[in-house]
Amino acid sequence: MIFTFYSFKGGVGRSMSLANVADILARRGLRVLMIDFDLEAPGLEQYFPITPSRIRNHLGVLDLLLSYKKAMSRGSNENDVEPTFSSLSHFIVPIYPSLPHGRLDLMPAGLREGTTALTAYAVNLRKFDWQDFFFNWDGETFFEWLRSSLLRPTSSSEAGQGYDVVLVDSRTGVTELGGICAYQLADVVVMYCAANHQNLEGTRDMVRDFTSSKVMGLRRDRPLEVIVVPSRVEQRDPSLLVTFQETFKALFERYTPTPLVNESISFWDLMVPYEPQEAFDERVIAAAQNDNRSTRPIEHAFERLADAMSLVAAPSSSLAKARQIKGLSDEDQESAVFEQKPQYDLTRRFAPFDAYVSAPSNHDRTVIDQLVSYLSESARLSVFYDNVAGGDRVFPHVDQTIRRCRTFLICVGPTGLTDSWQQKELGIALDAATIGGGIRIVPVLLPDADLAAVPESLKQYAWADFRDGIENPTALEGLARSIRSSQTAQIEPTIDDHPPYRGLAAFSERDSRFFFGRGKEIDEIIDLLRQVFSIVLVGPSGAGKSSLIQAGLAPMLRAGRILGSEKWDIVSVRPATESLATITREIRKIVRHTILIIDPLEEVFTHRPDDFERRIFFKELDQTLKDQPKIHKVVMVLRSDYLVDARSHGLNVDLSSTAIFPLPVMSANQLREAIERPAQVAGFAFEPGLVERILADISHSPACLPMAQVALERLWKERREGWLTNESYDRLGGAQRMLSFSLEHFLSSANPSDRSLARRIVGYLVDLAGDTYVRRRAQLSDILQSGGQSSQISELIERLVEAHLVAVDGTPTGTFVELTHDYLLASDTTLLKWLEEDRERIRFLNFLRAEADEWQKATGRDREGLLLRAEKLTRATTFLAAYRDSLAADEVAFIESSESARTRRRARLVISLLVLLTVLTSMLAFTLWQKSVATSGQLRSEQALNRVNELLARTGVTLASPDGDWLFRRDSSGYEIINTHNAKVRLSLGSLPTISASAFSPDGKFFAAAFDDGSVHYWNLRENDTAGRALSNLDLARQLTFSPSGRLLAAAGDFQLVVWEVNDGRQALSLPSTSRILYLRYESDDLLKFTDVEGLEKTVDVRTGAIVTDSIKPAGPLVDPRASTGSISYRVCVGEYQRACPPTDVFLYCGSSVSEWAQARCSSYSLSQLSSRDGNKCGYSVVQVACKEAR
Repeated sequence: MIFTFYSFKGGVGRSMSLANVADILARRGLRVLMIDFDLEAPGLEQYFPITPSRIRNHLGVLDLLLSYKKAMSRGSNENDVEPTFSSLSHFIVPIYPSLPHGRLDLMPAGLREGTTALTAYAVNLRKFDWQDFFFNWDGETFFEWLRSSLLRPTSSSEAGQGYDVVLVDSRTGVTELGGICAYQLADVVVMYCAANHQNLEGTRDMVRDFTSSKVMGLRRDRPLEVIVVPSRVEQRDPSLLVTFQETFKALFERYTPTPLVNESISFWDLMVPYEPQEAFDERVIAAAQNDNRSTRPIEHAFERLADAMSLVAAPSSSLAKARQIKGLSDEDQESAVFEQKPQYDLTRRFAPFDAYVSAPSNHDRTVIDQLVSYLSESARLSVFYDNVAGGDRVFPHVDQTIRRCRTFLICVGPTGLTDSWQQKELGIALDAATIGGGIRIVPVLLPDADLAAVPESLKQYAWADFRDGIENPTALEGLARSIRSSQTAQIEPTIDDHPPYRGLAAFSERDSRFFFGRGKEIDEIIDLLRQVFSIVLVGPSGAGKSSLIQAGLAPMLRAGRILGSEKWDIVSVRPATESLATITREIRKIVRHTILIIDPLEEVFTHRPDDFERRIFFKELDQTLKDQPKIHKVVMVLRSDYLVDARSHGLNVDLSSTAIFPLPVMSANQLREAIERPAQVAGFAFEPGLVERILADISHSPACLPMAQVALERLWKERREGWLTNESYDRLGGAQRMLSFSLEHFLSSANPSDRSLARRIVGYLVDLAGDTYVRRRAQLSDILQSGGQSSQISELIERLVEAHLVAVDGTPTGTFVELTHDYLLASDTTLLKWLEEDRERIRFLNFLRAEADEWQKATGRDREGLLLRAEKLTRATTFLAAYRDSLAADEVAFIESSESARTRRRARLVISLLVLLTVLTSMLAFTLWQKSVATSGQLRSEQALNRVNELLARTGVTLASPDGDWLFRRDSSGYEIINTHNAKVRLSLGSLPTISASAFSPDGKFFAAAFDDGSVHYWNLRENDTAGRALSNLDLARQLTFSPSGRLLAAAGDFQLVVWEVNDGRQALSLPSTSRILYLRYESDDLLKFTDVEGLEKTVDVRTGAIVTDSIKPAGPLVDPRASTGSISYRVCVGEYQRACPPTDVFLYCGSSVSEWAQARCSSYSLSQLSSRDGNKCGYSVVQVACKEAR
């Protein structure tokens, strides 16, 4: 609603009443806007404890009107640009931006600070033609738009929109401005009438005018109520007072609005008495007085007027709902939270600094830094010191900051006050001290200061003398005392001995006024208790279960929220304080109607080690509650991870009489309420942005509530002049840093045995994501089973839970433990030091857990395939020997099963090799027999060896896997791979082209083969992989080998080396060679060594392709084992295609000279033709070179 405050004559206290009523309504939680429409004599800002020049330097009503006219005069091509006048926030300035609930803003008369601005304001006001504005500029439409914009419900963040109440200070007398404020803007006109004939008659005439049919026509029959207030009525002459009262009632009683009549309120009841002091001071009373000052009649008058205005408002409006708490129903009064009067300056958004330090820019900064360090750290004062260069400062920022300070320290060096920025800063401070009187100026003489250079304007102030040195303790302590003496005397709230934040302690019933954020859950629990006999409140550690019951539910039950509960006793018991038998015995003795609370129930398990005693307790408790008629309701509080234990020990959860209430995690809005509202009730405020910072710091933590409470408890101790400040939060390190302090304190106070156990527990609660530590939810059973000491580990976890460093949560799938915040892994703590020392162990442990988990989930033959092999198994067995205590039973079983499988594989391999050896021995004997009976002497060793090879081929076995699981063989039908466990064929390659090379991976998972058509394939033997994967072709691959991890596959072809990634078949390396590669092996996954037929040995870095080493083997040239003995011989194959030559032969292309090749290597040699074949070009020939003396 819009209320226009009007008076026929001036001097009746109209503006002062408006300011006080605005203050009252804003403090009641309403969004209130004042409009200073007394353009010829403005000054509403004078009534508030703010700097008037700040308001006068702001756009206002006259600027809004001129902006509208300017916008309306633009051409149509500019209509797409939003005119300035429509952004009302540009013309509104906050007065009380930091009220707990409401807000008070002002639209001043206009920009008029300074001679130039005031002259322009006067000229614009004098030239403004109201008739022209209405007839030529559609003024009526403008004011209708203004009405709707100010009162329209909106979700916009514009400061000037969506007000509950607008109070307009109108011009006196019969003026166009008065008519606009009443005729067009107002819903209600509040008229002030002083005790003299001119006021009575003039007010009577204006009331008749405002209620006339002519005005109703102008308003299009929109109702206009009138409230007439007798004002500044002298009380000392009773007879004159009675005469004025009779005349006033005769003139105005008939106009009393119906809502006031229904409440038996007359206009005379709204009388504002005359008080000389207030007539002189003209300040808002609530902001000016101290708490120890009694309430005066004029204050009651303003409160009555605010109530009367609320009565004439629509019943559903915010104004009607904001009447004083005496108007609440009895039920609402019982549940209402009575808040302390704000202890902070409502006109500010931030706490003031204790001191602002102004220092010359050309002075030694070390001295200034020492001074600031002492004041802020040792004296614990809030000090603002901007050490940027003067030219980099922003003047409005400096202006606002200085006005926020209690003391202005002007540092003076040897040249006096010659710095231009210091002069500006001093000018602002002097202006603030003169106008508002809220800042104290203290000159500080630096060690090299010249007293003669101190300006005369500063010599009138008491200075701080550091000419003997900045380390002077007497001078420092004196300066600190001086700054503290300038602090505003803070009225300590009555709750100061009972702070609104409880840290890690639970809220008690005594703290109920500070308990917020769980209203929805309290209502749901009360509804449940109306239906059942008992409830079990279940939630994770740190969820606020006890606080909800003690500070939330108990007061509601005492207030009678359940029929008759206001007459019941509330008895709360803790299993840790008495024996379980004593508890049940005391319950039986209850003789009054009672609500029984058992909180926390998990203490039956954490403090009572005797399992038999626990079972007896639950059994007797169930029977006692059934037999005890005086107990009407039972509430049990239980940590969720103990619900299964409680049920197994006999906790009765019969759904017909007992309800389990799982307490949900607090939402962001609930957390905000739990953080903000206790401070508001205590009369304190958070600086802007601080609540958001706290919420951001505690987000994603299962212990967000205790984290917030710990931070808030410490922040409360650092409060300053009614504010909880960003500076204090920074100094304390934030919620996360405070949590890490708790961790360090816990570990430093723990004995060596507990520290060792804590380190083991942490190993379960941390994962490595790349190089970053992250929290991990671990099964409590896994931690307790590791390495014994389960009772000690359980006890230590309980202590970590109590310190809110870890959280425990019971779910249907098990009980889980996790660290409460990621910051514990990111900060410089003992925990991080442990993690860095154990990084590789944690990395392998995480791998092992994942593999063991997959193995546990698998069944049948799949389990066998998931066991560890080769290098991974070797490392796992080493790990088991060193860290068995860190492994859960399942993980130990996984490693031991892998070892057993390896033992079985090796046994099978030994048997297979023995059989193979037997076959080979038989064939060799047969071959030797053939040689001994040969009639021809032309069978040489080469022919004999070839015969052995032929016989080997007939056995079919050509290669066995390193783990002994597979044999690669060839028979008449082609190639196949056989499983040594069951002798079944795993893979049949059929009649594929001839295989030139083959290899198994070290763990036996993959098999690779190269064919004489140049193709290379590989297969995954542990999956149903029959197609395999084809890799890029080579000319002919003669060597294949896997890297130690099985991740890479290398092939050596004719003058080419290629490496592939096994997981995706991508080519990782292709390297040319100057001659054929004979031997190929991995040094490691990254280093590959190969040797060519010329004896050149090289090592290549697979990652980069760079040759790491390059040398000639000491053994000299390679010797063909089939060459004649007694001399160094080579077999040289000359042909068109290298694939036609045996892999051990030196290959030369067609046209090459074998003699030239031999001359380069031998001082003397002989050549002999071994074989030849005609071809398209040069055919094929093999020449033996006997090198008698190698070069």
